Amino acid sequence: MNSIKAGFYILNIFACIDGRVDPSEITIIFDFLADNFEGEFNLEHEVAMLDTLDYNQRLQLFYQAAEYLRQTISLQSKINLLEYILDLIIIDKRIEQQELDLLRELGKIWGIDSEHLLYERLNAE
Repeated sequence: MNSIKAGFYILNIFACIDGRVDPSEITIIFDFLADNFEGEFNLEHEVAMLDTLDYNQRLQLFYQAAEYLRQTISLQSKINLLEYILDLIIIDKRIEQQELDLLRELGKIWGIDSEHLLYERLNAE
């Protein structure tokens, strides 16, 4: 695993967790990857791999990617990734319980109050 794959996995899982993937969510994912990560990455291969996973396998991959990034990127990079995740969560004007649960889990893994960041963002809009 590398940072670009881990970031892509986490963003993709957040985009899919509510059962719908909007084109604007895809744009957010591509913007983040283009702006923040360099490295080996084959988009077609990664999308095909994710498509083979069931819900539990995706969650397992989420935890692996989150732990990888916990160990390898800076706090500022984690906050930056969280900002894109928040974009994914609020882009459709609905916040699903699964999204909140996943956001809380990521916050626990990274030691960041991610839910507080979400409410700050909502209050600012």
